[in-house]
Amino acid sequence: MKTNISYLKLLLIGASLLITSDLISQSSFATGYGWVVPRVSQQAKVYQKVGVTEIEVEYSRPYVKDRQVWEEPRIAPYDKVWRAGANEATTISFSTDVKIGGKDLKAGKYAFFLIPSQNKPWVAIFNTVHSQWGAFTYNESKDAVRVEVSAQTSELREAVEFGFPELTAESTVMSVRWEKIKVEIPISVDVAKTSAAVANTTFDWQAGFFAAEHFINLGSNLDEALKWAKASIAMNENYSNLNQKLTILEKQENIEEAKKTAAYILSLTEGKADNASKYYKKAMEEKIKDLGG
Repeated sequence: MKTNISYLKLLLIGASLLITSDLISQSSFATGYGWVVPRVSQQAKVYQKVGVTEIEVEYSRPYVKDRQVWEEPRIAPYDKVWRAGANEATTISFSTDVKIGGKDLKAGKYAFFLIPSQNKPWVAIFNTVHSQWGAFTYNESKDAVRVEVSAQTSELREAVEFGFPELTAESTVMSVRWEKIKVEIPISVDVAKTSAAVANTTFDWQAGFFAAEHFINLGSNLDEALKWAKASIAMNENYSNLNQKLTILEKQENIEEAKKTAAYILSLTEGKADNASKYYKKAMEEKIKDLGG
């Protein structure tokens, strides 16, 4: 009987070791036994769109816990590559090409690292090996972009926090905050180029219309706006894109072509009783007078 009890104990210990090994080996901490072990440093995502460019950061959020995080060798020591979070390497993805601090970076998914420094600028790293655990296998030769960034003192953040606190039509700033430090990385996008590229791959009359509208709003490339308006018209001529073409011609001060376009829109309304035709009939009659027609 005693032997049987000892044998049973050995079986239980062996089973316990197998389960523990299984837990440790799974980075997601899903046990496979109907329950999940919560991570100490919890996972998070943050998303921002600039023009048509989608930016997403995935990271884990370690806590300060009254530690000297920038001096602790096992956390985020000065002058060493830090995963900018915990667990797996922090990743950032871009749906189109971007510029990081003025340096070109291709569309794709990257591991994101920081090198903290006490007396020098910090270094932000975008590394092509996005699937890695921490920075243990980090290889500098796989870096796509490195930029120097300044670190500023800030309000306490107990857990690591990524965000996009500044946003314009063509740029954003990604911030990383932890303890009493804030680092900001400027990201810019060629919105005109990326918008046109997306319109080319998903083209219908509305894509051309909205591409033209974008260039009109930018006000910097009316020739490009006219090109997309004409492409939209060729796909599906309607009051909206014809009127858009008229708007562009007026902004270009091409009065003669604007008059012809207004007259053509007016001709399309003849004999029609729907609300849109009534609206454009009146609008074009007034527009032709304004243009001196």
